[in-house]
Amino acid sequence: MTPSTDASSGFDAPIRLLGETASTNRDALDWASDGAPHGAAVAADYQTSGRGRLGRSWASAAGVNLLVSVVLRPDHMSVAMSEIPFAAALAAAESLEEQASGLQVALKWPNDLIANGGKLGGILVESVTRGGERVAVAGIGLNLNQTSFPTSLADRATSVLLETGQRVDRDDALRGVLDRLHGWTTGSRSDLMQAYRRRLIGLGRTVSVRMSDSGRSVSGRFEGVNDDGGAVLEIGGERRIFHAGEITFAAGGERA
Repeated sequence: MTPSTDASSGFDAPIRLLGETASTNRDALDWASDGAPHGAAVAADYQTSGRGRLGRSWASAAGVNLLVSVVLRPDHMSVAMSEIPFAAALAAAESLEEQASGLQVALKWPNDLIANGGKLGGILVESVTRGGERVAVAGIGLNLNQTSFPTSLADRATSVLLETGQRVDRDDALRGVLDRLHGWTTGSRSDLMQAYRRRLIGLGRTVSVRMSDSGRSVSGRFEGVNDDGGAVLEIGGERRIFHAGEITFAAGGERA
């Protein structure tokens, strides 16, 4: 991607394309605080301090993947702020499948993108309040053309190129993600959750949920996701709902 400030997307909003930055989410949050319009995006070839969910870092090789953060204002959306992660995950999954024939992307609650058990990408949604308005930033990281990963990630991460042998044009992937994100955030909330559920993996299996607030984990049978996006687990004959955290699978499950 060529550095520019003049690109536009399906949101009809500016895109800042950077060669290198500390964090596209941090840049987008700062831009949102300065009044960035709905749909404004920051994309970069490389992040020196990329961040993932639950306080983790996000590692990505330079110039081969998609790293983008999008400013989303609630008065321009039909979905709730809590549903943005699901909309972003669906937008990313659909864009990747369009770019690479034969690729099938599943979703692991809440918003990891999975192909053949390996993690293709993830979503980090953060927010900032400006003038009494809460503004969200959806950070999307997708492994497109990376061919190797650090040892700590090698058994869990994958890329479109590794899965399909096909290289993805990053500009095309960016346009696809933004167009679909615009569609999912302005469409039917019911359709959004139905489409999200169709891609979920792990249904009916024993999983552990690590709760993001306490770090404590509980295990149970994964029954699905309710209309508010909460993970539903059957634990000791009772149904419990978790709105934040991370699912992991029992031994022999997906690598992610």
